[in-house]
Amino acid sequence: MVRISLKVQYSLTVSLLLISVISLVSIFALAHETKSLIEERLLRGKAVVRNLATASAEAILSDNELNLFSYCKDIVTNEADALEVSVMRLDSVFIAHSRPEMVGKKCVTENCNSIMDSKQITARSIESDKGKILSISSPMNVLDKRLGFVNITLSDESIRKKTEGLKKDIIRLSVIAISIGIFLTIILAHFLVVPIKKLMAGASIVGTGDFAHRIKISSKNEIGELANKFNSMAASLLRSKEQVASLNETSRAINTTIEKDDVFKKAIDAVTDIIRPQQTIICLHDNGNLRVAETYGFDPRINCRGLLIKLPESLIIDAIEKRFVAVKQISCIPCDDPSNKIDLLTASNGEMVIVPLVYEQSLKGFVIVSGKKDGKKFIKTDQEYLEIIASSSAIALLNIELLADTAEKARMQSELEMAETVQRTLFPDEPVVSDSIDVYGYFQSASETGGDWYYTLMDKMTNSLYVFIGDVTGHGVPAALNTATAYSFVRTINLIRQNIISIIAKLPNANQIDTLMSRHIYGMLNPAYVLKLLNTILMKKSERPFLMTFFSSLIDCSTMKIYYANAGHEMPLVYRANSGELEPLVSSGVRLGDTPDASFEQKSIQLYPGDTIFWYTDGIIEAIDNKGNEYGSRRLYRTIRKAGALFSARDAIDYCRNDFKSFVKETSLNDDVTLVVAKVKARQGTL
Repeated sequence: MVRISLKVQYSLTVSLLLISVISLVSIFALAHETKSLIEERLLRGKAVVRNLATASAEAILSDNELNLFSYCKDIVTNEADALEVSVMRLDSVFIAHSRPEMVGKKCVTENCNSIMDSKQITARSIESDKGKILSISSPMNVLDKRLGFVNITLSDESIRKKTEGLKKDIIRLSVIAISIGIFLTIILAHFLVVPIKKLMAGASIVGTGDFAHRIKISSKNEIGELANKFNSMAASLLRSKEQVASLNETSRAINTTIEKDDVFKKAIDAVTDIIRPQQTIICLHDNGNLRVAETYGFDPRINCRGLLIKLPESLIIDAIEKRFVAVKQISCIPCDDPSNKIDLLTASNGEMVIVPLVYEQSLKGFVIVSGKKDGKKFIKTDQEYLEIIASSSAIALLNIELLADTAEKARMQSELEMAETVQRTLFPDEPVVSDSIDVYGYFQSASETGGDWYYTLMDKMTNSLYVFIGDVTGHGVPAALNTATAYSFVRTINLIRQNIISIIAKLPNANQIDTLMSRHIYGMLNPAYVLKLLNTILMKKSERPFLMTFFSSLIDCSTMKIYYANAGHEMPLVYRANSGELEPLVSSGVRLGDTPDASFEQKSIQLYPGDTIFWYTDGIIEAIDNKGNEYGSRRLYRTIRKAGALFSARDAIDYCRNDFKSFVKETSLNDDVTLVVAKVKARQGTL
């Protein structure tokens, strides 16, 4: 885009304005002069017609009609614009005419009809090929007796000649005036543009960052005042540049500080250097109280650091909402010594400001600044600088807290990962695969450590398979510790049982051991007995026992009979291969940890080849999808029926797991999920 200089714009504008004014004046003058000429012609014509009417009436009364011809001829000769002069009788017949051939003829034109109707001197404008013709007529009256009419026709030739000459004179004068005006405009524009160019050059220099540059213009007009304002602005920019540089350096220093005391000291130094206040206090928000963290401008003999101070609640709320509040006076009263009131002395202008140390609604304290050393008022820039210092300080304090929290969280995460690793050792290392029965399990925790637990234990000495499944209330580390307790209990009881059996087997009279004692030793892991002992341990484990549902089951592979006892757990389901129906393992019993003297009912049922047993926790039933729909018991039962009909335990658990995952998809679990599947392969067999 082509740039047009201000000088050219100014010159063109003034020239166009001058041309417009002169043109309007010329048009007005020409129109006025033309109007005057037309009025003059009309007055002159009426005077001639009046005289002609009087003279013609006298000539007719004195029977001297020949004089009428001389009157007409004289008027045509002496009047430059006169075209025709005529005298008519009342019957419209010309009795005298400037053209003799018209005498005796009757006037039949439309103008004649108008003349006959006139009762006084009348002027009419008529358009013709000669231009605008003025027809002036008058009746000839003598003693109220009308003798006829006289008429004079005047052209506008003299008016046109005079106006043409006037136009030429106006054009010549206009050209001269416009030329002089344009010349003076160019000179004036030059004197106006020169200082403006200096301003532009100065602005370009300042725009490059040289705020020390000053513009020298001696004009006393608005441009000179503008130059002074510009120089003042450059000085302010230079000061602001220095303040911004100091502010940036301070912000970097504050944000890299890892000690709170250093943050307060650097913030005080920044406020002192940039704002130059009389006094400053930084208060730390500490558990609902305000504690003095750092001060400036106070008597060094007075140690204010650490004092708890009290500010009006309304002032605190106002400062947090507006981020900058100006007040007249504040008295900080130490809470531990109300008599030792701290007065912030204001400057001569009596101004003080309060800025909160806040970042993303997290309040860390306040900066209170009292007056400026130069006595000036606080301006918008001071507010912005104070807010930046306060925000940087708040961020630094948050970073220090986050660093401490991060270190603590890293330690806790490490411990959680270790706990998760340990907990996974509580589950079976591999599935149970034998000629008579296969067992597979699936576990998914809702957190790093869960409250669900299952375990399988093979006892080849008794040809028995034990399946345990439990669910501690809640999840996380406390729940995982209780699952570890259950695991340790089962493992310990089994080791004790095996050791006793081994010792008895080595005795010389082992075959003579009392049958009742043998039955007791071998039954240490009977389902109901396991629940009773585990309940006692959990009740004594802590002052606040954790609640745990638990299902204990024993499968005698010699008879393929399952013995079981339930402590408030979800009832396992047996898929009967011969009928395709589901049979629940029903047994009464309260949760572990509910009561110390709880008893648990032990029952048993017969298993047949092809039957499938499903143990599970309530985390499966209560799982929800991304629409908030619950997996539910009905869907679980349908899935178990389809899975139970599959060939192996592994196929069954894979089918259930895939159906569950397709339901929840990416939705987070609210509770741990555990599923154990056992498939009976033979009526009897060995492990």
